[in-house]
Amino acid sequence: MRRLVIVCRPQDSADIRARVREYAHPGVVDAFVAIKEVDVDVADSRDTALEIMNEGHSTRVPSGATNPQPFVAATKEIGNFLKMGKSAYGIHYEEHAATKLRKLAGNRKECLVWDLLQTCGLTVVPAAAYMLRTYAHTSHVIDASAINSWIGQFRKLKVEKYGLAILRQIRLMEQSVLGTLLADAQIPDGAAICVNRDATTSGKSEAVVSNLVLKRAAGGKVFDSPKDAVDAGHTKIAIFEDGLWTATELIGVLQSMLGMRTAREKTPALTDLSRIGELDFTLVFGVATDYGLACLDLFLRENNLSNIRVIAGQKVSVTGEVDVLAAFSSTGATTAELRRLGPPAEIIRPAVFSATALTSPQEADMKAFCEDVGRQLFVNYIQIMKERRPDYKDWPAEKLDRCSLGMWGFGMTFAFAHSVPKASLPLLWSEGEVTWRGATVSKWTPLFPNVI
Repeated sequence: MRRLVIVCRPQDSADIRARVREYAHPGVVDAFVAIKEVDVDVADSRDTALEIMNEGHSTRVPSGATNPQPFVAATKEIGNFLKMGKSAYGIHYEEHAATKLRKLAGNRKECLVWDLLQTCGLTVVPAAAYMLRTYAHTSHVIDASAINSWIGQFRKLKVEKYGLAILRQIRLMEQSVLGTLLADAQIPDGAAICVNRDATTSGKSEAVVSNLVLKRAAGGKVFDSPKDAVDAGHTKIAIFEDGLWTATELIGVLQSMLGMRTAREKTPALTDLSRIGELDFTLVFGVATDYGLACLDLFLRENNLSNIRVIAGQKVSVTGEVDVLAAFSSTGATTAELRRLGPPAEIIRPAVFSATALTSPQEADMKAFCEDVGRQLFVNYIQIMKERRPDYKDWPAEKLDRCSLGMWGFGMTFAFAHSVPKASLPLLWSEGEVTWRGATVSKWTPLFPNVI
């Protein structure tokens, strides 16, 4: 990727910014795109020329740039004002008519701003390929070819623009970022460091988290369960997890730890449950949703577990401006009901529709598509799980309806380098045959493979 600098008059900037918002990947705009306004009636031409030359300074190179030299494009009006040859700046510099830079083209490839962004690797597909390059769950590489193949499935269903709208919003948290979030958590001095190695899952996340928090562990010891830490004589225990989404899994861990669960335990029960009041627990999450935190808080209140506190490095909203705990209180909801029935549908704001850059009719149609095809993919996921685990049960139809956008309709577009939460869109992680308005993809291939 390469930094793009567009120099124009103030009256040209609004349209140019609109073209950038339309065609650039939003995840790179702030760092890689600069639109500099120059009022030729009051500016000094020498100062302006010097500012353009300084764009080549090493301090201007953003993190992640694959080409340190900026690409500077100025309007011809700016060029006439500066009266310098293109080679005088010592960096790549070219001039274009302002009308071409401002133009809204029916085909993006006829838009000059799209062409400049594409040259700098800042359009949606190449920028996404760079941002997703660290996905390490399999040997599969998510490069531009893999992304184009995934988008091609949307094209076959005649909804390519919806695939691109989703791609614009995908965020992958690199392991170094997750490690920093976990390392910065303020836990009690001397607390035992613990992950929970759940025997009912693959353990991939636990292994990654264990490696990330190893430096914090006294004597290099990371315990595999809260029980192990308590049995070793610790009374202060910090349990580290990568993410908290619906809180279903974590509440299952706490229930198992407290001896409240007798089937498919998520962790061994404490040896002496009468000692629970003597213990101090800290739950640390790299990322957590507002809904998940509210559910966990409700569970702790229901069970008088004031000795368990919660830390989240980053918080993600799936409820908008809703006060989730107040909503629970007004309906008398319990965690048992929430885990079985899910949150009230009216409080959830699917994350994928928070910034699509689509018109209202297009967004409504995109939602219909994501719900319809997403439900098919979630059903496929359930079928795969039933084939793998004979004891796995079918889900009620109404629950499948609620999970068409990911667990409980969260509609997230989030991934770690090592895993993808089921709260993210099934279009990202599930597979199998899907149909939409008469068109069929015989085997949908997810962008993030081998998640199931």
